[in-house]
Amino acid sequence: EGHITNLSYHLTQECPFGLVHCPNYCSHEYMERRDQNDHLLRACPARIMKCNSCKNSLFSSSVDGHIDSCPQGVVVCDNVGCGKKMMRSEKKNHVNNCDYDVVDCYYKQYGCKYK
Repeated sequence: EGHITNLSYHLTQECPFGLVHCPNYCSHEYMERRDQNDHLLRACPARIMKCNSCKNSLFSSSVDGHIDSCPQGVVVCDNVGCGKKMMRSEKKNHVNNCDYDVVDCYYKQYGCKYK
């Protein structure tokens, strides 16, 4: 049973329906206290996450953009028939030396269509 002397503490510290701010100061102005843990673990755009490839710490709101450009992210060679997997930072060098790279004949300028 709650007594009037404990009501203030209950309202400010315990009540699951009390409104609280995100401790990460994200865009959520208020949420119910009972939703705060889920927000911090799954939804807060200001929560810190680690990139699975490079292990850098990032805000969750920037993870998607980082994944598409992380130098240590795994990518596949675009050349048909190759399919080699490598870190993104190695791709340019690989593509320039790939056995499956499509090149034009030296005599293309004279009309040769060989690739």
